[in-house]
Amino acid sequence: MKVVLILFILSPLLCQGQSNSFEHAQQWKLYDVAGHDLFRYSTDTLRNFSFYSLDNDSIHEFVSGVKELPNGDPPVWMGGPLIVTYELEGATYKIDISHYGGFFFDERTKKYYQVATSDIENWNAYFTRCFVAVHGRH
Repeated sequence: MKVVLILFILSPLLCQGQSNSFEHAQQWKLYDVAGHDLFRYSTDTLRNFSFYSLDNDSIHEFVSGVKELPNGDPPVWMGGPLIVTYELEGATYKIDISHYGGFFFDERTKKYYQVATSDIENWNAYFTRCFVAVHGRH
């Protein structure tokens, strides 16, 4: 009975801690890459490309309200993704961001996520500005 009671009390805390690990991620980077095989680029390969360091506060603002999309119906990609990495617990992970839809695919969790509907326009505008910044360095 004590174990059940302890789990009942702790379960909301445990679930809350796992709800959105993106909020704990740091060192977000947008890479200047183009081509057809962007989904295949590993984090090791990306080290060979120039990047733009994204503002952690801005990204955390956007990802604080992300929702996981259902597995059975992945969103439709239009064009190649924007490639971003982030650091979490000492490891580097990659996400593929849609140019238009306000969604992304996290290669760590193998899941799609959608930013809040009210943030999609600002999310897209932010990444467009950042991509122009990284791409314009050449």
